[in-house]
Amino acid sequence: MIETGGLRFRWPGEEPAIETVPWLVEGLIPAHGAGLMLGRSGAGKSFLAMRLACCIASGVPFLGREVQLTGGTAMLLGEAADTFSERLRWALEGLRLSDGDNMRPEQSPLLWASCGLPKAAADLADLGADIRQEMKTRNVAPRLAVVDTLTSAFSFANENDASEAGRVMKGLAALGEAMGCFVLALAHPGKVGGREIRGSNAFTGQADIVLSVERARAKGYGAAPRQGKVILVKSRRAPEGSVLPFALRATADGGMFAASPNDVVSPPGPPAEPETTKGGNAARFQVEKPAEAVVRIVRELEESGLRTMPGIVPPPPGVIAAPSRYVRDAFEGERPPRSPDAGRKAFQRAVESAVSAGRLERWGGAGGGEYLRLTEASAT
Repeated sequence: MIETGGLRFRWPGEEPAIETVPWLVEGLIPAHGAGLMLGRSGAGKSFLAMRLACCIASGVPFLGREVQLTGGTAMLLGEAADTFSERLRWALEGLRLSDGDNMRPEQSPLLWASCGLPKAAADLADLGADIRQEMKTRNVAPRLAVVDTLTSAFSFANENDASEAGRVMKGLAALGEAMGCFVLALAHPGKVGGREIRGSNAFTGQADIVLSVERARAKGYGAAPRQGKVILVKSRRAPEGSVLPFALRATADGGMFAASPNDVVSPPGPPAEPETTKGGNAARFQVEKPAEAVVRIVRELEESGLRTMPGIVPPPPGVIAAPSRYVRDAFEGERPPRSPDAGRKAFQRAVESAVSAGRLERWGGAGGGEYLRLTEASAT
């Protein structure tokens, strides 16, 4: 070893022994570090994160990948905290249906909070130490922290600022180091169908892994369960490009959970209408009109817990509504536009048509955030 200029140079063979970092989920999520899960609104990020937490609690494989370390998860919720208990119950029901695990919600080692997070690494490290101590009182080993979502949990002056993004990522790493676990932050992509985060590339540049959640929606009466895939876009330790299929399944009480496509046999439903061949007399599938798609998306986003925007007064309880911005993201995800302007116009036409038909109403939250809510005729 040579020391010069304040640097230590080594020849091959002189490197110090490095302890291999274990996997949390084999070949996908390491036991330590910080990473991102990207996906548009309604893609299923939150349901997948809840499934992951339940798999880590029970040791059940996550989308076919072995869980190598079991323990607790801290859910740091910047949005949709009011639906956490429901989503946990649905995720545990899905675990029972797919793997026979019968963990009850009060037995699950999940610690959660509705929060806004500090950006300073020292403050996040203190938070991580407190969470670790709290889990220790229940004899729970912390294995994962989920931030849902990055934008709503942190108040960004400018998410395109590389220095600000870098501070946040360093803070998440400090949070994970203090807890002794991996930190996974959920975030939105910069464009429809994109695999780059919205904002500065410093987010993904400092991430140990980046997962992209991509999902197509089933359409038509009696259509198959909604399918999707999780793609390993970036990893410091595993081959990139791995694809893990998933499906969002319905629970008996109208909830939803994520699982491997082959884990669960779907409950029987109405028979699908046969496809029409040219010149035949078979019944045709009805093509979903844009206005109908907007109404459906509003209902699905509300059921998924995406009924509020950070900093904006939410609609009253019992009102089925979703932020217009989230509805448009999902609408364009299903119907990719040729250009941003074409996408904006197509969405506006669909909304106007639904409003004219008396199926949707606009509701303006305080602070300028627009919501789309179902009318009584559509809600029933």
